[in-house]
Amino acid sequence: MGFIIQASDVPWSKWRGPEWPSRRTKVVGDKEKGAYVTFAERKAGDLGKAHSHTADEVMYILEGDMMVGDQHIRQGGVFYAEKNTVYGPIRPGQNGVKFMNVRFEKAEMDVKE
Repeated sequence: MGFIIQASDVPWSKWRGPEWPSRRTKVVGDKEKGAYVTFAERKAGDLGKAHSHTADEVMYILEGDMMVGDQHIRQGGVFYAEKNTVYGPIRPGQNGVKFMNVRFEKAEMDVKE
């Protein structure tokens, strides 16, 4: 069975992790059961450590740009990572970045030091 959720009906929340002090997110769907989209905003100057997730992910850049490791991703770009693939660090561009991240199952994050 499918569902329809308007992203505008879901409130923004502040990210609780220390690595993204200015990040805010909006989760549309069910993170526990899967099939969810996370909208995220990150400001210039933030730095996300290299990490992996326990589920595949597809990221679409809505606005701005960012570096993922040594790869530059601009507005309209798509980033795909298979589960357990380590990627990063992540550095938003000078005007920050807004992106949409799609997953189809629950995902845990493992931050690398």
